[in-house]
Parts: sequence; structure tokens; C-alpha cells
Amino acid sequence: MWFPYKAKDIHEVENVQKRAKKQVRSLRHLDYKQRLIKLNMPTLKYRRHRGDMIEVFKILQGIYDKDVTDMGFCT
Repeated sequence: MWFPYKAKDIHEVENVQKRAKKQVRSLRHLDYKQRLIKLNMPTLKYRRHRGDMIEVFKILQGIYDKDVTDMGFCT
């Protein structure tokens, strides 16, 4: 699932990440945000927005690989 946009789908993906973080035994006593800080990991929301900004940059700079990406407006 690359970019879930429905709240239900976002919640499900975030739950998977939360469960994975709880597998780190030494951090189980911490809440989710504290575990992210200790593991030096951004939130999924941050990563989605960062990815969007990278895509906008690529489009504006015209640096898409034309052999891989079929985007007629990126010429």
C-alpha cells in the first residue's frame, strides 16, 4: 500500500507499524511517540508528506526517468 488516503486505511497501516515497534523489548514500556524518538524514526504521516514533496520536486525539476515513468507532462 503506497499511499493510503482513507482514514481507515491509514489507521490500519499505522497499527502495523505500532505493533512492529512493540516488538523491541527494551522499549515496550514507552508510548508510541517515545518509541519513535528512541528509534530515531519519523511518523508515517511525516514520511507520506515528505514523499509527496520529493515527487513535486522531481516533477518541477523534470528529473523523472522517462523510461520508467509514463508521465506526459514531464517532458
